[in-house]
Amino acid sequence: MPVVDNHTHLDVVLAETDAVGWRPRSDQGPPADDVPLTIADHLQRAAAVGVTRVLQVGCDLPAVAWTDRAVSEHPAMLGGVAIHPNEAVLHAGVREVAPDGLDPEPKDQHAVSLDDAIARVAAVAAANPRIRVIGETGLDHFRAGERGRAVQRDGVPGAHRPGKGARPRPADPRPGCARRRARRPGGGRRAGAHGLALLLR
Repeated sequence: MPVVDNHTHLDVVLAETDAVGWRPRSDQGPPADDVPLTIADHLQRAAAVGVTRVLQVGCDLPAVAWTDRAVSEHPAMLGGVAIHPNEAVLHAGVREVAPDGLDPEPKDQHAVSLDDAIARVAAVAAANPRIRVIGETGLDHFRAGERGRAVQRDGVPGAHRPGKGARPRPADPRPGCARRRARRPGGGRRAGAHGLALLLR
C-alpha cells in the first residue's frame, strides 16, 4: 500500500550532501556511494519502498524558497511553509538563552522582521497551489524563554491563511501533548501531529 511521508525536510538532508540539490539524475543508474544524492534520487529511493509522495516542510526563509521551487518541479512532492517558532524569536530580535540552554544563533536571514518573514510565507502559500499547509509553526516552550514565548504566542499565528491547514508544533514536546491540544475546544482535528496526510489530495 502506498504511503505518504507527511513531514520531511529534504532541504536539510541535501544541505549536508549537495548544497543545492538541483543536479539532474544520472542515466547511468544509482549514484555511487561517494556521489551526493539529488532530490530525484531521494524521491526514487522513497518510492522504491512504497513512499510515493512526501510533504516537504520549509520553516525558515531559505527553506520556504527552496520548498516553493522543489514542489513545483517534483510531482511527488507537496509542501508546507511557515516560520518555525525558534525562527520567529530570532526574526523578532530576541536573543535570550532558552531554558534548555540553547544559545541564539542569528543569521543574515534574521535581519528580516518577523512581520516581513510571515508576509513572505503568506505570499508563497497564496501563489503556489502545491503548498497545501502552513507549518511547522506554533509554540516551542522547550526552546524559548519568557520573551520568546510571547513572540511565539502573539506573532506566529499571523502566518496562517484561509484555505491552508495548519501544522502546529506542540508547546510541550512530551508524548500525548499534541493529542491533548487537538481535543481542546476550537482546536480541531487538524491540530494533531499527524493530521497532514488528510490534506494531501
